[in-house]
Amino acid sequence: MKKIFIFCLSAMVLLVIGVKSTFALAPSLNFTVSSPAAQKVDYVLPYPGILPDHPLYALKMVRDRIMDWLIKDPVKKTEFLILMADKRIGAAKALFDGNKPELGLTTALKAVAYQERAIDSFAKAQQAGGNTNGLKDKLKNSTKKQIEILEEIITKAPATTKQGLQYALDKSNKNLSSIN
Repeated sequence: MKKIFIFCLSAMVLLVIGVKSTFALAPSLNFTVSSPAAQKVDYVLPYPGILPDHPLYALKMVRDRIMDWLIKDPVKKTEFLILMADKRIGAAKALFDGNKPELGLTTALKAVAYQERAIDSFAKAQQAGGNTNGLKDKLKNSTKKQIEILEEIITKAPATTKQGLQYALDKSNKNLSSIN
């Protein structure tokens, strides 16, 4: 029974890796805010891949959790968590654009949670004396881009999701101020 479970898990991971490599050749997305008052951030978000409304998304989550669990180095963990936050905020924008605001809100909140974890991991990397050159700037720019996208989304979001988006925006602003 244990061998069957390991085989199935391995097959799912390989399947998800195959799906990911299909999207790896797609260009990166650079979301920009159309409001002239908003501050533009020169930061390119990675392609989010399959979205939470896709049937294979659960396999992607399993793969991401396994990778998260396996990464022990605080610097690499920070880079991974920034990537996950960037992908989630890009997916949230795509979901709002695709008229799926409730799922977009959930995804945006997950992006904020990943960003918080990245900030904590960055602090651990600094304490451990890891090579954090450039990582602080990447973390700041990623958080600024997250704020920019949340501000864009909130302007066109339905009333049912505005309160949750405002919460995510407030948390993101708090995250930005906590990066030392």
